[in-house]
Amino acid sequence: MADVPDPDLTPGARLAVGVARICRPGYASGARDVSDADKAPSTRATASRGSPYAHEVDHLISLELGGSNAIRNLWPEPYADRWGARTKDTLENRLHAMVCAGELSLDAAQRQEATDWMRAYLRYVGKPPGRGGTGGSTSAGGYYSSSYPSASTIYCADDPQWHTLSRTYRVHFAPLAHALARFPSYHLHEPC
Repeated sequence: MADVPDPDLTPGARLAVGVARICRPGYASGARDVSDADKAPSTRATASRGSPYAHEVDHLISLELGGSNAIRNLWPEPYADRWGARTKDTLENRLHAMVCAGELSLDAAQRQEATDWMRAYLRYVGKPPGRGGTGGSTSAGGYYSSSYPSASTIYCADDPQWHTLSRTYRVHFAPLAHALARFPSYHLHEPC
């Protein structure tokens, strides 16, 4: 699972729009136009590297900042990781607010999102995100995973999805650290 896209596959792309346009209410929702066919290449590229995971096809340069729907701006961004989709959404909203308030130039916001969005998060949001997918997530009932060869997910005990695991392969762990020690390439389905 990658916190950032492969820059060769997803360098980012932006539209020729200005601050006045992106700051209009409803701009981003009106600009969103990514079909399932457009999403498929970025998802296939990641799946071919053996990383199928719960994700959204996201814009590296966000629509809120004039990002394009072009394939070179799309990537399958994981939900469960510390630096996953929900964390990037927080940054996108913050940068958009700063650009519209005149506190940050549109070009600077786009550039920072495309080159190192995690550093931009730390700079503008101000604190690291919770550790949902990297070991600090807690679940009173423990964690479940599958030992089946193609499995790749760890579930919190309060996540109903673990019930779909085959009893034959289902494994329970008290702390998340034990699950990650046994299955280091697995990811947490959702933060607990």
